Amino acid sequence: MKTQQAIRKALGAWPGFPDLVVIAEGRLMLMEVKSATGRLSEAQEAFRDLMLGQGVPWALVRSVDDALGALRDHGFKLNIRGGA
Repeated sequence: MKTQQAIRKALGAWPGFPDLVVIAEGRLMLMEVKSATGRLSEAQEAFRDLMLGQGVPWALVRSVDDALGALRDHGFKLNIRGGA
């Protein structure tokens, strides 16, 4: 984990940057993915607060359904087809 963090820092990654960035039809949504019991780090909380303070949609998601719901809640049009 520390090696990955060092690599990200060397590449210029911003501490707390979210796991998912969705860009569609000129819209942006940031999502941090956590397990059912996962918590945000201080850096993730600070990044979230910075983005929300600038009006950038940000969501904490714990499942695919959470992610889809967050997208819908922020006006993204979803075109999902049934699986297997």
